[in-house]
Amino acid sequence: MPSTTSEVSDAISIISTIESCNFAIKGAGHGTVVGATNIDGGVKFDMSQLNEVETNSEGTVTRIGAGSQWAEVYEYLDSRGLSVAGGRNGDVGVAG
Repeated sequence: MPSTTSEVSDAISIISTIESCNFAIKGAGHGTVVGATNIDGGVKFDMSQLNEVETNSEGTVTRIGAGSQWAEVYEYLDSRGLSVAGGRNGDVGVAG
């Protein structure tokens, strides 16, 4: 469960040295299907701690973290008079 982009980068660097290392990436989640966000005999990256939402000072560009859920994103953007096309279900993860 990396909490910074540097941790993601470090982990990818480490597993890239391992021959045939399989991995899966889980954003904030979507469904409850058993095994849907896992991998047998590999590494799972759970991005849920990377859930920051930030807008630049001009209000023209918003960065949405890989672990964000749509409800969090809409709430943040609504408070700034902004919007984005995304999932209808607020519990759905942006990355997935």
